[in-house]
Amino acid sequence: MDGMVMDGLVVEEERLNPLLNRIELRCIIKGMNGMLKRQDAARMIAEHRGYAGRFIVPINLRGEKGKSDLRCLFYIYEDEGTARSQLPRYIIARLTGEKVDKSKKRSEGEKKK
Repeated sequence: MDGMVMDGLVVEEERLNPLLNRIELRCIIKGMNGMLKRQDAARMIAEHRGYAGRFIVPINLRGEKGKSDLRCLFYIYEDEGTARSQLPRYIIARLTGEKVDKSKKRSEGEKKK
């Protein structure tokens, strides 16, 4: 599957991580630098790769200077609960639009001291 091209989507690596119970997908999305939101990128992966019904988290969408392609890293989980237990709150908040309470984070840090 490595290097597979499908409608402007080039899959560089698709790897199952059984320890963390997720699929890690590295790909290039052709011609979408600056034009694609995280939610739209997750939806695009779900449609093109057959991951409908799973919780897809875009970890990194990186464009390169002078190029129109996006290099992407996605984590694909069976359910949202598994993703929430492993990832920092701000990463899930980027995708869902939730507000992250920074004062709550600070108070937890102060308790540890």
